Amino acid sequence: MGLKPTRLDRRSVLRTGAAAAFSLATPRSLLAADRLKINVVNTSGNTNIVVATLLKQEGIFEQLGLDANILHVSDGSKLIGSLLSGEMDMCALSGFGQVLPAIEKGAKLKILAGGAMLALQGILTKNPAIKTVKDLEGRTVGTGSVGALLHQLVVALLRKKGVDEKKVTFVNVGSSTDVLRAIVAGTVDAGPSEAWLQGRFGVRMLEGGGFYADLQEYTYQASYGSDRAIATKREAGRL
Repeated sequence: MGLKPTRLDRRSVLRTGAAAAFSLATPRSLLAADRLKINVVNTSGNTNIVVATLLKQEGIFEQLGLDANILHVSDGSKLIGSLLSGEMDMCALSGFGQVLPAIEKGAKLKILAGGAMLALQGILTKNPAIKTVKDLEGRTVGTGSVGALLHQLVVALLRKKGVDEKKVTFVNVGSSTDVLRAIVAGTVDAGPSEAWLQGRFGVRMLEGGGFYADLQEYTYQASYGSDRAIATKREAGRL
């Protein structure tokens, strides 16, 4: 008696093929002793924390032969010192507006790649009286420190919309996570945070306040590292 043939549908074939391809593309994890140690510093925005958590949870660093220690700081202005001191090797995701002036002044840093080209954020508020970017005049807006990415994004959007940033009171709150907390608590009128958080905690995005739509010419985040780390840990970049 012959064996009864098994019926395969298109979906099961695709699933099987995808699993096989993934197993071929994904290298086997190296033992801890064989992994290259690398110290990574990122800002502590919601998206950066989620990405870092997923990378660790899925074992991506181990599969690439890396033993990665990831540190999150409140904003980009705190990154440069840790890279130049040798405490950290690279920044994977952060605004890089402060990197170019530092290089101009002699800092031994290099931009390695684009981390995220379009901003994932927008200006959120819980105040019903604030509907558009123009309504931010005379209001308090939470950002990071002056010159940090969140502050730069807000100022760029205000100028593009014809709003005088001198009529806005900026409050150094910290990361986009901290800004969201301040908005929900009512300690600031508005501020930049991840667009996917609109509709939660009673917050909404301002009309014309999405950086991803209204600041498409603004490169959001980059990866960069010190010349020292590039010279001594070049294999990490190749991986």
